[in-house]
Amino acid sequence: MRRNKKIVVILTIALLIFYTLITCASNPATNLTDITSGYNAKNGGNKEGSEDEVTEPKHSYYSQIALANLEADQLDQVSNSKTKVYNNVQFIYEKADGSGLVYTIKNENENNNNNENKNENKDEDGKEIDPDTNQIEKNMTRTNVNTEGQGQTNGNKKEKFSVKLKPFFYGVFELLSDSTPNTTIGSEYGSSGILMYKGIEARYDGEKLTEEFLGKSLIVTDENIRELKKAHHKITDNLPSFFPANTYSGDGIVIVGGGAYSLLALLVVETVRKTGCTLPIEVFIPLESNPDKEFCENLLPKFNAKCISIEDVLDRDILANWEFKGYQYKSLALIASSFARVLLLDADNYPVQNVENLFTNEPFISTGLVLWPDYWRRVTSPAYYKAADITLGNKWMRFGIDTVTNPNKYSTGEEDPYSEIPLHDREDSIPDGTTESGQILIDKYAHAGTILLSLYYNLNGPTHYYPLLSQGSSGEGDKETFLAAATFYGYKSYQVKKEVNAHGYYKPNNGGFQGVAMLQHNPIRDYELLQEVTKLIQEDNSLDYDKYKLPNFFTRENSELLFVHANYPKFEPLQLASSNALTNEIGEKFRMYNSQDILMFGYDFELKQFEYMKYYICEIQFEFAYLSEGIDKAQLCNYIEDHLLFLHNTTTEAKD
Repeated sequence: MRRNKKIVVILTIALLIFYTLITCASNPATNLTDITSGYNAKNGGNKEGSEDEVTEPKHSYYSQIALANLEADQLDQVSNSKTKVYNNVQFIYEKADGSGLVYTIKNENENNNNNENKNENKDEDGKEIDPDTNQIEKNMTRTNVNTEGQGQTNGNKKEKFSVKLKPFFYGVFELLSDSTPNTTIGSEYGSSGILMYKGIEARYDGEKLTEEFLGKSLIVTDENIRELKKAHHKITDNLPSFFPANTYSGDGIVIVGGGAYSLLALLVVETVRKTGCTLPIEVFIPLESNPDKEFCENLLPKFNAKCISIEDVLDRDILANWEFKGYQYKSLALIASSFARVLLLDADNYPVQNVENLFTNEPFISTGLVLWPDYWRRVTSPAYYKAADITLGNKWMRFGIDTVTNPNKYSTGEEDPYSEIPLHDREDSIPDGTTESGQILIDKYAHAGTILLSLYYNLNGPTHYYPLLSQGSSGEGDKETFLAAATFYGYKSYQVKKEVNAHGYYKPNNGGFQGVAMLQHNPIRDYELLQEVTKLIQEDNSLDYDKYKLPNFFTRENSELLFVHANYPKFEPLQLASSNALTNEIGEKFRMYNSQDILMFGYDFELKQFEYMKYYICEIQFEFAYLSEGIDKAQLCNYIEDHLLFLHNTTTEAKD
């Protein structure tokens, strides 16, 4: 029996080596899970014929993925190809879903410390120490993790969470630091200028945004591309694609707070609970913000919510080397959150339905990443694809958001890909249109690669990747980094097909329309509509292509409103009062959300936010840190109460 087992192991290893050699030679997509089915070696390591030399050792993603499916006893028979070492952090991949990812801190003096190692298994009294506890303590010591005040290893969940993740992110951030592009992208534009194309009409009837046309916008030099490519290879050749086992767990909502955004986050928390949603909530507090101890320790827990910080996963000796800014906070919030599956919300984004079922229905369960659309067409620079070493296909693969219709209805198959096919309708490109990242639904284990690579894009965003991905267009920031990272790895995703609707009001005296919010829709209903229109398109035998058939199928009437992203102005009372934002040009108070909106939301949304403000600031006089100094609270409360009276007098909400 033992001999037969050994033969099985030997055959398994032989098949593994044969599989690795064959797949590396043929370079097809390698199935990891259903979600990551497109993740393949063409996105890792130098490509054949590349003139750029990568200084870091190459790592075979094929070997990694194949080895990930072996059991632990089989891994013991395999050579060091199963490990990836970067700056003394050794990552060992055991299972495809990340549940077996083990990390240890490489001890360069290990061979010289046999006697010391024997003694490490005993405490000061000579008693044996639990080996798992001992290994954690050794990892913490070698990575300078601060254990002060953390208590026992078998303490609460947060302590275990930090102990496991701090060594992991110690190595990740060392790699991120070493992979900064050694080049500067300028702010000069070519003949195409800064590109801004808005709405379905622009997407389908506007300029053909080809590689040729988009390449004449932001000026990116050959030297820029060479240095960007070196850095991109370095990060993707070494970046782990899994998170450590037994760290993130459960479903929850994450909001970025801090300063005035903590008050805004509280309004969102109240709104979430009003819908009946009971998911736990975490509010990410940036380091430079006032910690708002009362808010974190006394107020949020009443809502099954708590504050989190990047210090939960990174020590200050690493943090001292970084300066984080606004658009980077979402990436940091994702890795700092304790949840495995996250709905990430802006602090001014209000769900008007219970969001719990998003986690248990399509399209999330088959993709692990759901995104929502922005107003604009995608204008990502061709230079991004060169920097990421992505070779795009030469055929017309989709028509905007229409991935259903057979391409032979809108393509002859003979178009010049450089000058006649929209760049983002080509294979392996990021799909048109753009993303609005006020809400992101993501499975962190399924999309670990997406999260870590988008973290890299965001940390290098203002200087490199924001201009590459948006070329100066409206909303340039973190919003395109998540889909770009998922597309690089070939991970599945779903972007809601129903276009975002602008919500607002008309100014007096023909002053024009003023937008105050972005209305985003329910992806579950959106996915159902996609199945319906897909069937209609597949049953259509006509030869002519109706380019509006799919996008026009998704209407306000058959879609379901889910999020009100109230971003201009925000429900922040100090700014509203000081700017007199809710009084028009002729001195009259006005509503941002009218009677029709009350019917649409199910309640008087605007009135409810002012009621929350009055309760916390004026009635219980909660001390928000950003309102603690130099603020006339009486004057602020007069403003809140005065506007609230106006809202009560103009509401059409049914009275109880």
